[in-house]
Amino acid sequence: MRSNKNLERIHLDPGQSGILIEGDFGEISNLSLIEEKLLEIQFSNGVLRLEVNKEELIQAVKNCESIS
Repeated sequence: MRSNKNLERIHLDPGQSGILIEGDFGEISNLSLIEEKLLEIQFSNGVLRLEVNKEELIQAVKNCESIS
């Protein structure tokens, strides 16, 4: 992130294998899957990288579509 003022909270939960990141990331400017295992989301206020494979990403999109 360009500034820690944009970051509101980071919470790690080892028991749940999860992480919560809250803040003002800004507008999405680019989205890419690097080497089929790293999702990189570029925002106007920074970059978020998530280790996820293509199949997991496709399943997540399908889950979001079924909610709408």
